[in-house]
Amino acid sequence: CPMLTYHLETIAKVFAAVPNPTTGSRGGDGTHSTFVWLHRDPRKVIASLANLMLVIREPFQPALGATKIHNIGRVSLHLVRRLLQAGMASRKRIEDAQAGEADKRVTFVDIGFKELVKDKMSTVAKLYTSIGTDLTVEAKQSMETFLREQGEARKHQGQPKKYTLAEFGISEEEVLGDPVFAEYSRA
Repeated sequence: CPMLTYHLETIAKVFAAVPNPTTGSRGGDGTHSTFVWLHRDPRKVIASLANLMLVIREPFQPALGATKIHNIGRVSLHLVRRLLQAGMASRKRIEDAQAGEADKRVTFVDIGFKELVKDKMSTVAKLYTSIGTDLTVEAKQSMETFLREQGEARKHQGQPKKYTLAEFGISEEEVLGDPVFAEYSRA
């Protein structure tokens, strides 16, 4: 999520400073942090953020015209771009600083949002495997119960609102042609 990636380096430093619960020591004692980077299509993120900003503003400014709505789109585009760019740069610095180290103190696991939505339990199982942790039967059952309950609750909520970049004055080509979003999409 671009909003959280902005803080990667700070979070990595905090984890490095947290004492190992077994030894109480800090630093090079095998303490390890794993960041799960959930990748979502930037076009969806920008439209979603713009819609959230609009929903928050509408009660206070009910007569928002197209110009103001398009301004919200611009703000969302630039914010997501800046946060994503900062997150990718932080990740690169972290990975470059560990280049050549056999035991990485910070690792990244990349998960596609579409993959997670399509098959939640298989994606979670892959995540557990990739970080070297067993997905216990109890944890799996708890997750399946949660998903089933959420599915039942959503049946009564109706269809989610669909929104597009165009509503906010942004073209798909503008996002797809942006070098930051293009680099992110290749990663």
